[in-house]
Amino acid sequence: AARNFLVSSENFADNAPLVKLADFGLAVNLAPGENVHVGVESEAIAVRWTAPESIAQGHFSFAS
Repeated sequence: AARNFLVSSENFADNAPLVKLADFGLAVNLAPGENVHVGVESEAIAVRWTAPESIAQGHFSFAS
């Protein structure tokens, strides 16, 4: 389904459009001022798209 694609709004005259695939189904809202979410064992994660260190440590940040 095309609902998971994010398309850049840049002018495409010189370059091909930038398209990214996104899935916010497992997204977590962080409280204001928080930068890291610490997961719990029963929490679902997208294993195929998650950094190995995030899976091992259970720490998820904007960088991961």
